[in-house]
Amino acid sequence: MPMTSTEKFKIKLLFLIGVAHILISVFTIVPGNMSIDEVTYHRMTKSFSESGGLEIWNGYRECPSPELETRFIFARNGRLVSQYPYLFPVLSTPFYRIWGYRGLFFINVIAFAGIVFFCYVIAKKLFQNRNLALNSCFILIFATFSWEYSQAAWPHATTTFFLMASFYLFVCSFYAKTGRAAFLLALASGFITGFAMGIRLDSIFVLPCLIIPFLFLKPYRPLPALATCIGALPGLVILTATNYAKFGVLSPFSYGRSIEASELKRYLPFAVLGILTMIILWVLTRRPVISILCRYKRTAIITIILLVGVLAMIPQVRSTVGNSLNGAYQLIVDFRVRDLDIKEGGLSRSEGGGMVYINGLKKSLLQSCPYLVVLLLPFLKIIRNDKESVQLTILFLVPMAFTGFYSYHNGWHGGWCMNLRYFIPILPFTSMLSAYAWREISGNINLNWGRMCLLTSFVFAILFLTTLNGVNAQEFPFLTLPLLLALLLTILLLTRETFAKLSRYLFPRTAVVIFFVAIVWSSLVAFLYDYPRACLLRHYTFNVAKNAAKVVSVNSILFTFAYEPFVGLIERGRIRIAIPAIDDFHDFPGLIKYHFQNGHSVYTAFTPLEWEDIKKRGMIDQFKIIPIEFDDNYILSELVMK
Repeated sequence: MPMTSTEKFKIKLLFLIGVAHILISVFTIVPGNMSIDEVTYHRMTKSFSESGGLEIWNGYRECPSPELETRFIFARNGRLVSQYPYLFPVLSTPFYRIWGYRGLFFINVIAFAGIVFFCYVIAKKLFQNRNLALNSCFILIFATFSWEYSQAAWPHATTTFFLMASFYLFVCSFYAKTGRAAFLLALASGFITGFAMGIRLDSIFVLPCLIIPFLFLKPYRPLPALATCIGALPGLVILTATNYAKFGVLSPFSYGRSIEASELKRYLPFAVLGILTMIILWVLTRRPVISILCRYKRTAIITIILLVGVLAMIPQVRSTVGNSLNGAYQLIVDFRVRDLDIKEGGLSRSEGGGMVYINGLKKSLLQSCPYLVVLLLPFLKIIRNDKESVQLTILFLVPMAFTGFYSYHNGWHGGWCMNLRYFIPILPFTSMLSAYAWREISGNINLNWGRMCLLTSFVFAILFLTTLNGVNAQEFPFLTLPLLLALLLTILLLTRETFAKLSRYLFPRTAVVIFFVAIVWSSLVAFLYDYPRACLLRHYTFNVAKNAAKVVSVNSILFTFAYEPFVGLIERGRIRIAIPAIDDFHDFPGLIKYHFQNGHSVYTAFTPLEWEDIKKRGMIDQFKIIPIEFDDNYILSELVMK
C-alpha cells in the first residue's frame, strides 16, 4: 500500500528523533557509574581490552586479599573474575578503545536505535499496518523508560537489541512460505538468542517464546522449533566454556558463586513449572482432546476445580503460588506492599512504604506506564479467538516470561534505579500491543475537539512535576495517582467491551482521552523524574573520580567504603581499589605495608565517622594522614609514614 501523508510525516519525524538521539548522546552523556553493576562491566571491559582475557585486574595477584573483591567480582583460582557473562565486554571493547568508559554508553545508544527499528519491522510484519508500527515506535521512545537505558553502561539495551533481532527472525520463520526457509530462519533466530545469553542470562526466557508458537500450531511444526534449539547451542557452548574457564563450573547458567549445581536450584522449580504448564496446555489444545472437553464440559470444569483444590491443600504449593502472586503485584502494581523487613543496598522506605533510591521513588510497571492496562483489549481478543489473535499471542509471550520469572523470585526489581530495568526487553512488545489497542480504541474518532484541553493538561503536568519537593510529598502523585489513572482506564475499557452498543459515543472518546493522558504521564515521569535522577548520580560519581584523579598517583591503592564513585580512577592508571569492610579490616594493615614496601602511594576515602572507627582500632597509628580533598560523603587522604 502507498504511504499516506500522515505516515510520511511520522517516518520523517522518527528519522529526526533518531538524529537527535545520537546528537544528544554524543554531547550530553556523562560517563559516571550508576551502580555496582556498571562498575563491574567497566572493569570487565577495561581488563578484556588490555589483556584479551577474562581475568579482572585489581592488584589481586600482587597481594591476594578479599578486600580487593566486590559483590560481583571475586577470586577463583588465584585471580579475580566477574560473575557476569563474557559477551558485553567483548562487544564493547572496540568502543572502549576509542572512547574509554564512554564507549559502553555508545554501544547502547546504537542498540537503542536498532531496538526501535526492529519494533517497527516486527509490528509491520505481524499486522501489515504501517501506521500501527510507527505508533509502536513512538510509544516505545516516549512513553516508556527505555530511553534512560540507551544512556547507560549496563547492557540492557544491547541485550534487548539482540532479542529483538532474534524475534524478528522468528516472525519471518513463522510466516515463511517454505519449510526450508522456516527452518533456516528459526536456526538464525536461535543462534542470536544463544549469544544474547552471553550478555545477560535472563535472555534465556525468550528461547521458549520462540519455540512455543511452532508447537501450538495446528498442525504443529516441530522442525522450526528444533532448529531454534539447535541454533542456540553455539552460544550456550561458548558461554559454558567461558564459565568453566572463570569458575571451574561446566554450566552456562552459573554466576560462579557455587562450584556445585546448587545455583540452579532457584531456577529449577520455575523451569519445571513452565515446562509442565506448556505440556498440559499443548495436550489440551489438540483437536481430539478439545472435542472430548466440549462433550464433557461440566465434568472437565469440576475436575479442574477439584485438582486446583487438592493442589491448594499442599503447603509448599500454597506458599509458592502466594509468593509469586505477591511478587507479581509488587512488580506490576505497587511496591509499597513489599515487606519492610527486607533489607537491600541503598534502599530506604518512605512514610507510606515507597521504595526510595537516589532521593526518588521506585515505581512498578503500572506506576511508570499506567496506560499499559490497555493490554486488556488484545488479551480479550485472544480469549475470544478474534482476528489477529495469533499475532497478539506471540507478542504476549515475552512479557509473560519475564514477569513470571521475576515475580516467582519475590518480585526482584533490579535494585538501584527508579524503574524496572529487568523489564527493558518487554517494553518493545508492550509498545506494539499498546499501539494495537490505540488503533482499536481510537478508530475514526476525531480528537480535534480535545487538543486544547490535552495541551493545557500537558503544560500543567510539567509544572506540577518540576515543583514537587520531598519524597513523602511525591507518594500520591507518583505512586497512587498513576494507579487511579490505570483503574479509570480499566473501567472505561471494560464498559466499552461489555456495553458496546450503549457506549458507542461517550465511552470510546473518554477512553481515548484517558489513554492519551496516561501516555503523556508516562513520558513526563520517564523524562522529568527518572532520567534526571540517574543523570545527577552519574554527574556526581564522574566528578568524584575526576577530582580524585588530579591528586591520586598512577600506581597506587585506594581504600574506601564508597566503591562506585572512585572506580573511574582506573582510567588514570594502575590504581587498585580496596574495600576494607569486606573482611572487617583484617587485611587492611597488610595491604598498606605491602604497597608501601613496593613504592606505591596509599590513599583513603572515608567519612569522619569511619575515620573515628579506624583510629579506635589503632591500625594507622604509625602513619600520618594528609587530607587532600573534602566532600559531604568522604575525606580523601594520603597515608605517609611518620
